[in-house]
Amino acid sequence: MPTASSITLKETLDLLDGPFSAVKSGVAQGSYAFWLGSGISRDRVIGLDGILSKLIEFLRQHATEDVGCRFKDALMRVLKMAEPTDSDMETIDMARPATEWPCLKALISRLWNKYSEVLSVPVSGEGQDFLLWDALDFPVTFGNQLPDVEHLAIAMLALEGSVGSVATANWDGLLEAAIRDLGYDPRTFFQITVDGDDLRGPPAAGIVYKFHGCALRAIEDENHYRKLLIARSAQIVQWMNNDTFKIVRDQLLALIQRRQTLMIGLSAQDVNIQNLFAKIGAHKGWKWDSVLLEQETDDPLTSQLLNAAPLGKEAVENVLRENISAPVESALTKALSDAR
Repeated sequence: MPTASSITLKETLDLLDGPFSAVKSGVAQGSYAFWLGSGISRDRVIGLDGILSKLIEFLRQHATEDVGCRFKDALMRVLKMAEPTDSDMETIDMARPATEWPCLKALISRLWNKYSEVLSVPVSGEGQDFLLWDALDFPVTFGNQLPDVEHLAIAMLALEGSVGSVATANWDGLLEAAIRDLGYDPRTFFQITVDGDDLRGPPAAGIVYKFHGCALRAIEDENHYRKLLIARSAQIVQWMNNDTFKIVRDQLLALIQRRQTLMIGLSAQDVNIQNLFAKIGAHKGWKWDSVLLEQETDDPLTSQLLNAAPLGKEAVENVLRENISAPVESALTKALSDAR
């Protein structure tokens, strides 16, 4: 079974015409709400690995040997989160770019699921979002970019009426750029909402819930939208009860209830996302008996798909397990065990 990074177009089409024909039909019929993550934008916008690398390098560049250097203190806190080994520490040379550290890749892999904690590290004398806005040079990093094939494909499905609702944790404006490249005005084609106020306007062909914030709006209207960028651990937890986002929360809960979910490039590692699905799962939730789970339990396809699925392990264990049928329980258990 090929991986997502190695599969060919023909192999993909063969899967959609074969084992996953039900998914293809469901998408064509508009049965799915698309939930998008950073995985679909990796070739256009900096991914989590790039964000973490860039932050480490920013702090390294500004760190000095002065006692109490605020940038060095922040860098040491980030490195501590990565749980470096003694051999890792021996290869860290503060005089050289972080990209030249032999251990950087290992450090980044250990920080991958801690990105919100990294962005929560305080830098003395600076605002809470200093690492996000200033260290990452947010307006440049997440400004206007060219859409990739994934964004264009989703935009085409939206134009055809197959995708009416999109929920995304991505800040970027690549979906809007794709609609624009196809000859439509994204401001009128999509209702794009961060806090729900936008939903009270005239209806549009589709709705995009940018529940972790919108880069384009934060750049255009910093005073209002910058504070709505969700990145730090505390923000992710507070989002679940913050009245500012109540309309969006309610709409997302209803979306999960009325449409099947198709997650693309989304790890679902953030607790607020898991919380949404867990709430619906507790009250007549969907049975997760999709083609991905309905193979025979001894079919290697099942384990490979589950093992390679971008869903966070916590999301699978905490949300899906309560809503799957008995025949796939053993396959799910094996896949989670293999993934560890």
